[in-house]
Amino acid sequence: MLTLRSRLLAALATVVAGAALVVLPGSQPAVGAGGVPQVSGARYVGDFPDPSVVRAGNTYYAYATNTSNLNLPTVKSTDLKTWAAVGDALPRAVGWARSVRIGGRTVSRTWAPDVAWVRDHFVAAYAVPVSGGSKPKRCLTLATSSSAAGPFTDSSSGPLVCPSDQGAIDPQVYVAGRTPYLLWKTEGVVGRAPTRLWSRRLDAEGTGFADGSSATELLHTELSWEGNVIENPAMIRVNGLTYLFYSANEYRAADYAVGYAVCRGPSGPCERPSTRPLLASGGGVEGPGGPSPVMGPDGRLMMAYAAWDAGRIGYPRYGRRLHTATLAIGEDGRLRVTDRG
Repeated sequence: MLTLRSRLLAALATVVAGAALVVLPGSQPAVGAGGVPQVSGARYVGDFPDPSVVRAGNTYYAYATNTSNLNLPTVKSTDLKTWAAVGDALPRAVGWARSVRIGGRTVSRTWAPDVAWVRDHFVAAYAVPVSGGSKPKRCLTLATSSSAAGPFTDSSSGPLVCPSDQGAIDPQVYVAGRTPYLLWKTEGVVGRAPTRLWSRRLDAEGTGFADGSSATELLHTELSWEGNVIENPAMIRVNGLTYLFYSANEYRAADYAVGYAVCRGPSGPCERPSTRPLLASGGGVEGPGGPSPVMGPDGRLMMAYAAWDAGRIGYPRYGRRLHTATLAIGEDGRLRVTDRG
């Protein structure tokens, strides 16, 4: 896990090097928390790990793991190619999470958020660090907003998912018809227990678990290319099939890649159609991960993801950029990448 100091060094180093945080000219920069320039509306091509994309009208909004001292870094686009900075969609960190004061504001090291439209509002699911226990861990919580741009508000008194041993990260709010579900990852123990992906039905508002619901396992580490880690679950239903995308292996290495499975429904069971990853290192990027499937403006299936530039792996010196791949669906339902983005 990256420390806050590492993230600050990463941001500062990449502003100088132009590798991980690049805000192109558009308006005069306003210096945000931590001294990192934030230019609302200006083109953004910087560090954007674990992206999640939601469509609101004709605009796509993407959210990332905390970067630039923002709780919920947000950018927007109309074509899934050019992104403009929006700012922090979660200006106030939830009170029970472990946080720090930077530049006069409270910042929590939020992790791998996801946003979805549920009923009549947007729901953001994200992981935050919590105190207590034998070692630090992250747990899941939910926030709501009337706008995809925020501000999101989290009024919870404690985490929604917080396993006593290893914690939980990488949530997704997936809506099947009108029924929302929460997907997430639990950490494993190398040599003893694999990492696992889970699903559980939410209530109609998407702000808590449905009465009588229980968590079901979707997948766990199994294939050789997955190594010891499977994470970032993300579902979408296309042409009558429910696809589950995920990342696997070590995110700080070129072996990190994206795989997928086909599921009977949001609670599984799920089956991988291939023993090979859907998207691996190549084409100028390394370690692609954090998949977020979305239907593009022209109706094609697309997938946002983050990746290191080739030969530039690892924080704090480098960052992971936001890409959007185009996917093709075969007659048998199998997926392939036609454009890596």
